[in-house]
Amino acid sequence: MKKTALILIVTVGAALVAWLLWRPTDEKKIVANLDKLAAYCSSPQKQTPMEIIASAASIARLCNDPTMVTIHSLNINRPLASKEISDHVLMLKRRLPPAGCSFRDSRVDVTGPTSAEVITTLFLEGRQQGSKFTDAYEMDISLEKNQGKWLFSSFRIVEFVQK
Repeated sequence: MKKTALILIVTVGAALVAWLLWRPTDEKKIVANLDKLAAYCSSPQKQTPMEIIASAASIARLCNDPTMVTIHSLNINRPLASKEISDHVLMLKRRLPPAGCSFRDSRVDVTGPTSAEVITTLFLEGRQQGSKFTDAYEMDISLEKNQGKWLFSSFRIVEFVQK
């Protein structure tokens, strides 16, 4: 009897520890959304028009409606509706060369039960006219939890001071 109780206690304890280690925390959910955003923003060499439309729609679904976008170097500082986000993504994917997108060195700070801030570096890597290119941009991203889902509510490119 004592042996069975001990095995039961150890099993329940191990299950509890496993659940605590692998449960999806808010930080993990936010990082997963960043990974999804990077995948949808990436433009492989051979992407069909339907794949481009699907990725643009998927990006819009990851965002609040509207989402604030700030890029001072392009004089953009306004909220964009979901439809505008999709339209801009479609336009950029048609104009820009194929490129991979990734977020690196991301710092996630859950500031409240329904709000979070991310500081990250956006990397774009690809080929243009036979030459490789890499661009990096520091970004401040805000998220809001809406009906249990973390959605992007603002994107701001941090401008570097030039000397």
